[in-house]
Amino acid sequence: MPETRAVTMESLIAAWGLPALTFGTLFEGDAVAFVGGLMAHRGLITPVGAWGAVTLGGVAVDNALFHLGRRSGQSAWMARMLAKPLALRLLGAVAAHPVKIILGFRFVWGTRTVTPPVLAAAGISPLLFAALDAVSVAVWAALYVALGYGLGLTVERLWGGLSWGEHWALSLAAGSMLAAGLFVLWRRRSR
Repeated sequence: MPETRAVTMESLIAAWGLPALTFGTLFEGDAVAFVGGLMAHRGLITPVGAWGAVTLGGVAVDNALFHLGRRSGQSAWMARMLAKPLALRLLGAVAAHPVKIILGFRFVWGTRTVTPPVLAAAGISPLLFAALDAVSVAVWAALYVALGYGLGLTVERLWGGLSWGEHWALSLAAGSMLAAGLFVLWRRRSR
């Protein structure tokens, strides 16, 4: 008689963890990278695996947006995007600081979707963008995966051995509060 195994959260994550992280990063990078760190802390995936999966997803989405901007030419979508105040400021800055913008945009909330197409419209080389973006995303992924891993350690030290759900909920709540605090500081500073 074949052996039946119970399907648990841990077994699902262990089976689909890395592809799910890569896919999730295409839509919501910070939270997914953070959860990847939590998963690594719980031993469901390796920290290097989480970093690699998040990096792959981040590079893929950035390059897709960049090439979409190159292929769109002067489409209505691109014209609307380039007319936004943020895009106009970026277009002005790209000529003076293209390397800094490519390396830094992933770390600035609210600029991840608009910057790659703007860089493409500004005539940045696809090879330059791909190389510098890979470096930037690798550092960004390491930072967020490490934050999730570190917060998981902190939660475990404060509250001891928790179930996966309790651990995840506490870590996510703490991470959300940290992100909200950073967002408030960023908003005050940008005014």
